[in-house]
Amino acid sequence: YINILESYYGDKKTSYNLIAAPLFHDGGYGATIHSDDGEKVYSIQGPIGANEGLPLYNDDDWFENIMLHEFSHTLVNPIV
Repeated sequence: YINILESYYGDKKTSYNLIAAPLFHDGGYGATIHSDDGEKVYSIQGPIGANEGLPLYNDDDWFENIMLHEFSHTLVNPIV
């Protein structure tokens, strides 16, 4: 997935981090931390709901799409 993002946007970051946040809202958030060694980007993803107290993240396609979407925010938002 990182190769897809870097090839498409023509930009590279220091690290890419995926956080599954069970208490977060459904959907996600893209965040960037600027450090001395470069930009670290995050895809923070919330579940679509819960089943018997356990978070549900839908299926693999949904999770992949949200992940790519949130990482894209970290690459597009600074340009816009």
